[in-house]
Amino acid sequence: MDVKKIFLGSDPYREGHTFSYVSRENITRNLDRLGIPYTRDADADFDMAIYPSAEDMAAIHPRFRKKSFLSALVIGCDMDDYNDDPKASKFLSDAALTMSRVADVLVTNFDSQMRALLRMGIRKEIRINNPLATYDKDDVLQAEKDAFRSFYRLPKGKTTIISFGFKRDPESFSLLDSLARVFPNYEFLYFGELEREFLHQKMQERLYHHLNIRYLPALPEELYHSALLSADAVFFPQLFLSYPTMIVDFMAHEVPIVAYRPINLPELVNEKTALMPKDFSSLYRDIKDVKTVNRKKEAKQSLARFIL
Repeated sequence: MDVKKIFLGSDPYREGHTFSYVSRENITRNLDRLGIPYTRDADADFDMAIYPSAEDMAAIHPRFRKKSFLSALVIGCDMDDYNDDPKASKFLSDAALTMSRVADVLVTNFDSQMRALLRMGIRKEIRINNPLATYDKDDVLQAEKDAFRSFYRLPKGKTTIISFGFKRDPESFSLLDSLARVFPNYEFLYFGELEREFLHQKMQERLYHHLNIRYLPALPEELYHSALLSADAVFFPQLFLSYPTMIVDFMAHEVPIVAYRPINLPELVNEKTALMPKDFSSLYRDIKDVKTVNRKKEAKQSLARFIL
């Protein structure tokens, strides 16, 4: 089918409360590169709809029951596409499984994602859409560069470690808390959905967490570029990398990656592109020396295989 115009079905509510704006931007940048016009107007004429996540598709697609067009679902690139229970037999959420059956085409960023879908028994056309870095240029005003540290009141020279995208994973939260305890002079910021158990803790239990670790909602879009220019490292203790396009951005901006457990995107995060400690002692050493001993340049070079 010769696609003349695409409807981008990104839910504005989710863009303000999750990291879905990164997936949205990746889609629009690819469409711009290909010269394909797109719209966010649901009443416009279009012959294909692209949804950045299953939650976006579930919220928007039912409105078009009388329209005839192809629907494409970008799957596995948003935290809400993953199961809440890390011990579940299927890694995709119920919404993702349901919407994958509704969509005409599924889109992933990497071969390993496609293989994982096939292993789950999904027999739908799957296309690989190479990710793009969100920003081509970093020549922004100094105030914009400083916005992230200014907003979160981070001293300019203080080592800042970012984490994001755990889902109901006590082991990951516990590991992050342990790092904060042994690095009292560092600042640790977790962005994203908090596990239910954490939200229901009593106030005195929450106060136990160290002052140098903060659990925050998703990073606002207007601070995202500044965070890429400001963070000293990104730490992943979880198994599932729930926003692959974000990791592309951090690698493109030479932010070191520390991955404690084998991540589900081996072609992107591996021993050549990231620090991958096997125990807490080596994790301690990697975090301590992350500003001087890292693989950030190798990681950026590796992106040439994926970024067009």
